[in-house]
Amino acid sequence: AQLYDEPQAREWLETEIICWRDKILPSSIGRDGEYIDGSGGWLTYCLQNGLLFLAAMRRNGCDLYEGSNLDHVADYATGPHTPDTP
Repeated sequence: AQLYDEPQAREWLETEIICWRDKILPSSIGRDGEYIDGSGGWLTYCLQNGLLFLAAMRRNGCDLYEGSNLDHVADYATGPHTPDTP
């Protein structure tokens, strides 16, 4: 609702999209889905809060998943707990 009520909200949203697309995703999720800052808090922050934003953007036609390494995060997070892991 704020997007339509606040004149500057469109600019805020565009800034956030650029930040996620160009900075946060490329520099925080590695090629194999690992979070480069280690294990502390990445599931809570990145996957809980960040994915809510990314999902909302996807529903509205802005797919920030495309071209990112997010599709490997689940494999990375569950890999050590999978019985067939070499």
